[in-house]
Amino acid sequence: MIRLDELPEYMDKDEFEIGDKVFKWLSIGEMEEDFDIMSKNDDVIAFVKKRCC
Repeated sequence: MIRLDELPEYMDKDEFEIGDKVFKWLSIGEMEEDFDIMSKNDDVIAFVKKRCC
């Protein structure tokens, strides 16, 4: 588990890059509405939703 007490400045945007990969912040609801995300990660999203929401 990783814990961030303070978000690095480069991550404090809607989208950010690490190396050659682009990442973006999404809410659980936004992830649930995305077919591609749900087809690959529905079990992870269900786990996070159960434990954190």
